[in-house]
Amino acid sequence: MNSKILEHYRELIRTNLEYLKSATIKSSIEEYKTNLIEETAKLELESHKTHNQNFINSFYSESIATLKEGGDEMNSCIHTAIKNLNTIDLKQITESIKEQIESSLTSFELKEEYKSFNGLLFEYNSNLSFSGIAFKEPKFEINLEKPKYLEFQDGSYASDHPIDFELEEALGSILSEEFDEIAWAFDFELDIFLKIQETVYSIAALALHTVLDSEDIKNTLKQKGFENNGVVYLYEHDNEEKPVFVNE
Repeated sequence: MNSKILEHYRELIRTNLEYLKSATIKSSIEEYKTNLIEETAKLELESHKTHNQNFINSFYSESIATLKEGGDEMNSCIHTAIKNLNTIDLKQITESIKEQIESSLTSFELKEEYKSFNGLLFEYNSNLSFSGIAFKEPKFEINLEKPKYLEFQDGSYASDHPIDFELEEALGSILSEEFDEIAWAFDFELDIFLKIQETVYSIAALALHTVLDSEDIKNTLKQKGFENNGVVYLYEHDNEEKPVFVNE
């Protein structure tokens, strides 16, 4: 399973970087409009088609107006983000994550009522801080292509001590505050923004996987109660969970 996980994230990074070579905010607006028109054509009810068409017209005109007003500055920011994305030092990020996880593990302990845990959920947000929460559940699902919400039982938190790391220094120049403002000016709907964000978190997932697969971290987690076949996930708040590592 771990080989499939690695290939999944590597392929995401490869295809996204290929897309970003030629993508612009304008081309992404046009792609979004085209996709919505195609989806609207599939609808059966005329009222639904009319509703969608009104949305398309409104979103398109507002997006073009927004781009016309601040396009040079916006394009410069996105160009810089893509440039920085292509020069990320994966080794350096991996070393940073490992150092921070080693530090967190020194204070990690299970609650008295738990002897082990089989899930580790790293929740993250827009400021590139990751907080790993240990869980004990009857079963964790592994689905890379169609991730979904995981439903946890009440009281299944196995520890009061999160395993934390942050990547603001390493990746903050890409998912910057300015990037976020520009993306939300277009309701964060355009592929150019989504693929930059997805690539950043895929790189973080690769680095985290490498750390978790290192012998010293695996041994420490085992000593802390991490079960064989336990699963580690990345989870964006209010989004679906994606597997990053299986303790095979």
